[in-house]
Amino acid sequence: MKKINKLLGIAYECPIKPDSLIHSALVPLLIDESDNVTLLSYSTECRSKYKRIISHYKKDYNIKLIIHKKRNSPIRDIIHIIKDVYLIRKNDGINTFHCRSYLPSLVGLLFKILYRDKYIFDPRGVLAEELSYDSKDFSKFYIYFINWIERYLLLMSYKNIFVSIKMKDFYIAKHNINLTNENNIRYIYSNRGRFKLPLVKPSVNCIKLCYVGSTNKYQMIREMTDLLSNISAEINFSMTFFIPKNSNSLVDGLCKGKGFQYKIENISNEKVALELPKFHYGFLLRGNHILNKVASPVKFYEYISTGLRVISTKYVGDYSDLIQTNNLGVIVDIDQDQSSKVIQDINAYVYNQEVFKSFLDEK
Repeated sequence: MKKINKLLGIAYECPIKPDSLIHSALVPLLIDESDNVTLLSYSTECRSKYKRIISHYKKDYNIKLIIHKKRNSPIRDIIHIIKDVYLIRKNDGINTFHCRSYLPSLVGLLFKILYRDKYIFDPRGVLAEELSYDSKDFSKFYIYFINWIERYLLLMSYKNIFVSIKMKDFYIAKHNINLTNENNIRYIYSNRGRFKLPLVKPSVNCIKLCYVGSTNKYQMIREMTDLLSNISAEINFSMTFFIPKNSNSLVDGLCKGKGFQYKIENISNEKVALELPKFHYGFLLRGNHILNKVASPVKFYEYISTGLRVISTKYVGDYSDLIQTNNLGVIVDIDQDQSSKVIQDINAYVYNQEVFKSFLDEK
């Protein structure tokens, strides 16, 4: 693939916290497109995190970081983004932009109309559906506007970046369009390097299960603990929750009295990556909603790259299909008691390094 001579990345968000297993999803995307990158961010609180991420690539790539403050108003912010992009474009001769999320993409579309510049649309999610699901604070007009402009952002871009095949298919069906421009599927873990899988797993006589992440409702922690309770009737196991400290009481309340051993850990992402090889299974449950069906959760890669099998549902983007076709774990229907499926998988489980290694090498 021919690389772009100069690329301006525009980010209006906080990057994923870097750790020993996974770096930011954005920076590797930028250096895939160009060896000469300027990253314009509006997250001053993440200055040190971005510097850490960029330091991994400084030796081989020319990466310039510019961070400006947000104005706490979408209208004021978009005016300042336009001004910043115009000056960078004029001074550095950059006419191709990688636009992470919608506000930067509107600026990219504007510069395409005015100067015939190119922009890469990297929506990262399904914003209109997310706003409709998560918040009542957004007016129907605002969501209507996002749906309307989204169609043109997709059709007029130089390239679109999707985090899953199902996300691409969703956008095509939603807007009834034929995307003739270039479209890349970039799973969240693409280009993170290769990791040696552990040669020794814990004894299968002592099954160790874990969960890594937040305790938001869509993570289905309550349903997870119900499933664990049913499994405990036949299988002796220990369960560890790697969660934020402010979620301890919630998880503790859901686990108490359900008949299984559990432990709660509040440790950094770097330490979690070192702990994961000690486990056999990791939980990744999602419900039947479009936000989940097009998603690309980081924890999937965290699990399989350290040799865990995944206990999941059929609504996790492309990963649910990958789990089944590559024998990477077990798919359960959380609306039914499917503890027998998990128990059957545990009883049949023999750690096979080659299954995971061949899957990672293909990606």
